[in-house]
Amino acid sequence: MKNNIIDVARSESSPTEPVTLTEAKAQAIITYTDDDTLLTSYITVARKQIENYCNISIVAQTIILTADLYNDYELPYGPVTGIQAAETFTGTAGSGPAAYQTATTNWNTDGTQFLTFMPKGANSFNPDVPFTGYFQWGEYASPYAFDPGYRWRLTYTTGYGTVPDDLKRAILAQVVWLYEHRGDESINVMKTVCTEAKMLSDPYKRQAWL
Repeated sequence: MKNNIIDVARSESSPTEPVTLTEAKAQAIITYTDDDTLLTSYITVARKQIENYCNISIVAQTIILTADLYNDYELPYGPVTGIQAAETFTGTAGSGPAAYQTATTNWNTDGTQFLTFMPKGANSFNPDVPFTGYFQWGEYASPYAFDPGYRWRLTYTTGYGTVPDDLKRAILAQVVWLYEHRGDESINVMKTVCTEAKMLSDPYKRQAWL
């Protein structure tokens, strides 16, 4: 059965950016101070653009993943620095927010930086649920129907302790590109990663999650 990702929430709290204003100005060959505030904002924008392009966390973040996990699954937006909570669904049919309880057993992780979450019974198939080749609603069963025993809510922290040089260079390249293309209405500047930044960050790119 295929894992089903319900939601991935990401949050960060006033992180220290991996490149400085001084480094950004040196990269752009800027000696005046008129645009310091603009360049400082571009550092954060560029870092987030590289994070989203690579599907990683460069600075420290907290991730809350809600998913039906039937198989081993690489936790999104690593590298993972710690797991704060692993919870399983415990609610019944009704209304309102779903209820969860802490799961102290029945799961493991594997890997060093980009951890794989391994729920108990991963990669197993329920022979009592007939497979018809498509999802069915109502009274008909399907191997992809919701099973509360496989619903997980995972809270974990991510980010690089020491940001790799290539990623820092990618951010700097993107900052310069944003600065040089400010006000350019012919392209969507805030949603475009420049070619140089892509080349530098491609080795760190993970699969897309949503």
